Amino acid sequence: MIKYFYQKWEINLGFGSFIDKVTMPYVRMTPSWLETPCSGKKENCTKPYGFKHHLSLSPDLKQFSEKVNDAQLSASVDKPEGGLDALMQAMVCGEHIGWSNESRKVIIFATDAPFHSAGDGKLGGIIRPNDGKCHMNANGDYTHSTLMDYPSIAQLNHQSIQNSIIVIFAVTKDHLDIYRQLAQRIEGSKSALLSDDSSNIVELVVQEYQKITSTIKMSDNFAKQYINVSYYSDCIENDGRYTDVCNELPVDKPVKFRVKIELLQCPTNKDDWTQISKIYREGRFQDGLIVDLQMMCDCPCSYNSNEWVENSPNCGGKGTEKCGLCSCYPPFFGEFCQCNAHEKAVPVDEKKACMADNSTEVCSGRGSCLCGHCDCSKRHNSDEKYSGRFCECDNFSCEKSNGEICSNHGSCVCGECQCQPEFEGSACDCSKDKGTCVKPGSDVVCSGNGNCICGKCSCEGKHSGQYCEKCLHETCPTKCEELTPCVQCKAYGTGEYENAGECELKCYTKPIAIVEVISQDSSSDDEVLCRAEDATDQCAFYFVYDQTPDDPRYIDVQKTKECPPTPPIFWILIAIISIIVVVGVCLIIAWKVYAEVSDQREYARFEGETQKAAFKNTENPLYQTPVATYQNPMYGKQMKQ
Repeated sequence: MIKYFYQKWEINLGFGSFIDKVTMPYVRMTPSWLETPCSGKKENCTKPYGFKHHLSLSPDLKQFSEKVNDAQLSASVDKPEGGLDALMQAMVCGEHIGWSNESRKVIIFATDAPFHSAGDGKLGGIIRPNDGKCHMNANGDYTHSTLMDYPSIAQLNHQSIQNSIIVIFAVTKDHLDIYRQLAQRIEGSKSALLSDDSSNIVELVVQEYQKITSTIKMSDNFAKQYINVSYYSDCIENDGRYTDVCNELPVDKPVKFRVKIELLQCPTNKDDWTQISKIYREGRFQDGLIVDLQMMCDCPCSYNSNEWVENSPNCGGKGTEKCGLCSCYPPFFGEFCQCNAHEKAVPVDEKKACMADNSTEVCSGRGSCLCGHCDCSKRHNSDEKYSGRFCECDNFSCEKSNGEICSNHGSCVCGECQCQPEFEGSACDCSKDKGTCVKPGSDVVCSGNGNCICGKCSCEGKHSGQYCEKCLHETCPTKCEELTPCVQCKAYGTGEYENAGECELKCYTKPIAIVEVISQDSSSDDEVLCRAEDATDQCAFYFVYDQTPDDPRYIDVQKTKECPPTPPIFWILIAIISIIVVVGVCLIIAWKVYAEVSDQREYARFEGETQKAAFKNTENPLYQTPVATYQNPMYGKQMKQ
């Protein structure tokens, strides 16, 4: 949504709205989606459009309120919107909007989404650059939305200055940073935090408008490479010190600015020695001070003989004074013609005058001492020269880059490079332009993950890529967890958004495509491989997305999941029973073996104890037999009695 107003003797309000270019890939071109793009909601939903001007500036607040309430919703596919198209038309279509040159002009740019900028039109095949002109028909429609690319930030800044328009970007928290950077590049613009339900829009407008009306900031359009402009003010907090801005000024308090204009260097083109520039208050370009600047880059007296003084006393009567300098008569020379070329001997004290402190070389060994002054030697290359009081400096010994002294981006002064304003470094080989470190479609230098050095990004941490936009290290954050719910619901119909309506509402901007197979080594410098597990069936699935600082341009999902194999329950049971039986039999056998061995040991021990007894088990120790047995030794026979 975009609102604009200006203050004259009363507040006049107008109203316009924007969506995006009605072509792929910004919106879907299917008839059903074009008819109802608002996630299936038909009520209060209209077809998408580029920019529509609903109400010209008017003091009728009731009509303004009705137009805002009657505005219908619409939608686009990608997250960024065509707000800069709308902003350009609101700036340049003065007759349609109703701007007045005598009033303060302010545009309230309210949105909850980022923006497309110059170059993004190529995605939709739109290559014609934005011409910065009004293309609005009688119905208030922007007619060239699909014919011209989005405007550049430089174009918006130019139109903001030319038309004296102040822009207030009222955006939600998620996108405040990028709009804050945009406001810094459009002169006089501001950025402010808009609540998610836009409930603070009135308070925000009043607050920012009070800041604008109580602030005076001076600006100019001088050529900065040649002219330096300094501002000095008597506003309270600065008390005459250097400043180009005064804040929190009370009503009707006059403020004075003193301007100092300095010439840094003369342009090589003499036609640029005369310039007409303007000093103005930001937001009031028409009410400025015109400065007709004449650069004094040469002296007219050098060719006007009427201003010359012959035999000037300042030249000792030995020369003509031209433009304050002596042109000596032969054989005299020197600053005041005090030297005579016919005098061969040079006084010792004059030689000392040609020696630098703590040096024993006359004129640093690069020249000869004439009359107390160094006459530096000439070199074969006329472009190479010695200079300085003692010929200690030269213009050819500075550091080189690509074979060029000071990279041809500066001048060599006494062995050091003095770079042009847009370059830096010991060899002036580093460009100060950070535009080469900003990824197309973004305004963040090195994606916020590095520093721009010599026009190239020096990445920090584990980030890489031309714009430090890539991060594949395991400690780097990914969008896998963020994208998983939408991948689940769109590819498999499960997960957090398994309800079809909720899935379409939450994930309609996600460019998800189903592919047959995704290799598990798919991660590269351009895309990230993600693995997730579906809680419903414990199956794993894979998807990859392209690695960009913003939302991914594509998400490829593997068609089939990788599920764990189903276990053979029957055979597992048979195996368990078999193991139990075998173990039981083994235990029984072991027990039997143990019992048998134990019995044998006990029996052997019993037998041993029996052998040790002093009587036989067939005799009673208390019984004495009556039979006696003896042997006749004479006969060797036994006899019984």
